[in-house]
Amino acid sequence: MAGAVVDDGSASPPRKRLRDADDAEQQAIWTRLEHGISADASPPAPVESFERMGLPLDVLRVLQTRGIATPTAIQLQAIPAVLSGRDVIGLAATGSGKSLCFLLPLLALLARERQHAQQGASQYPAAPTGLLVAPTRELMEQLLHELGHFVAREAADSGTEPPQWLLRGAAFSVLGACGGVSLQHQVTLIRQCVRAIEVVVATPGRLLHLVEHGSVSLHRLRYLVFDEVDRMLDIEMEPQLRRILARSNAAGRQTLLWSATLPPFLDRLARSAVLDPVTIRVGGIGRRLPVQITQSVLFMRFAEKKQQLLQALRATPAPPVLVFCNARESVDFVARVLQSEQFHAAPLHGDKSQAYRFQVLAAFREGFVDVLVATDVAARGLDFADVEHVIIFDMPHSIEDYVHRCGRTGRRQQQQLQHQQQPSGGRVTAFLTVECSIAAELKQLLEETKQSVPRELEVPSRFQSKQTKQHVTATPQA
Repeated sequence: MAGAVVDDGSASPPRKRLRDADDAEQQAIWTRLEHGISADASPPAPVESFERMGLPLDVLRVLQTRGIATPTAIQLQAIPAVLSGRDVIGLAATGSGKSLCFLLPLLALLARERQHAQQGASQYPAAPTGLLVAPTRELMEQLLHELGHFVAREAADSGTEPPQWLLRGAAFSVLGACGGVSLQHQVTLIRQCVRAIEVVVATPGRLLHLVEHGSVSLHRLRYLVFDEVDRMLDIEMEPQLRRILARSNAAGRQTLLWSATLPPFLDRLARSAVLDPVTIRVGGIGRRLPVQITQSVLFMRFAEKKQQLLQALRATPAPPVLVFCNARESVDFVARVLQSEQFHAAPLHGDKSQAYRFQVLAAFREGFVDVLVATDVAARGLDFADVEHVIIFDMPHSIEDYVHRCGRTGRRQQQQLQHQQQPSGGRVTAFLTVECSIAAELKQLLEETKQSVPRELEVPSRFQSKQTKQHVTATPQA
């Protein structure tokens, strides 16, 4: 047939490379569509296997030992992007595996550096290669614990130092730093560390204290991570983040921003923090809640909330259960009510000492506390794999906080998906009263996630934010 072009296999090498490139790009597009991924700024192709990402063998062995077989949607696109050296803004649901998106490339970077240098000797001030900044002490400890799975411990380590402060690796060390702990104690750890501290995991305020004290220098920083960055964009923490950026090495630094939500003011920080970033989103706003979480929003009068809470807890098949309140006073009040009803309940908020907060979180994870009553200090980033029921006793004042609270359940489902098991979803029970400032956004979110919408929400204008001195409507605090 005249004019037809027949590919007989004899195409020239340039044409064949072009065809292969087109096929690879089409495959990348289909993979993103299949997993609900959107990415701008010409990202590398997603990779659906950890083995094909070029990660170090010892990292792959740890993943295999932990039963992590398959990358999640955010991981299969974000890890290749980070490994390519690009700055990344990552947006995905809570419990979707964002932590491994920046921990695994960091470990790969450190492994490459070890190939070209001898084991790092101790130095003062500490000059880390990698810095992970987290908004809360609890999230800092969790990230440090996650890193501990991959850091080979030195055989001679006596184990006398609590693991939440220092990981003494065979080749390098990892320091955890947060407020609520003696600054001098952390300075002493840095001075006495045998191996070079290559990674620091810290809250913003304590990091700046160590930098200003002269105990930590950011001049050779190559890898900077802001985790749960939307939580840090408030009137207190945003200036701290900008001071960290100003003090860190800008020339060769790779910067990563991670969040489950996309507040409008994130762009403000991104303009000064990242350079030509790849922005990766998994799902739309509604889909940043895992799809198998069931949300039950119950409309009630203020006076009914106590009795409804007791009913919801007694109807829960098994602990643990997480209950969210807006204010510290509310947390203490609800915890006392539950304790008087013979529930193994404990309060958690920012007025508690750091030692108490770590102890309560450990007790909750290990099953010694059945009901944890908390402010949003427990809502962001923390991983409670066994929690299948979250109760929102006080409706939060932003839809982002609602998403984060809901995201504390359903995390076992995310792990089951990653381990190639049949997933089971989590459950959220939210108490709705007329004092609600997010009625319109909540209605939209419930519709987007295909949840039942209370008929009272059909008229969002009937709801209003009403700040009072009562327990459940006090200003939210950590």
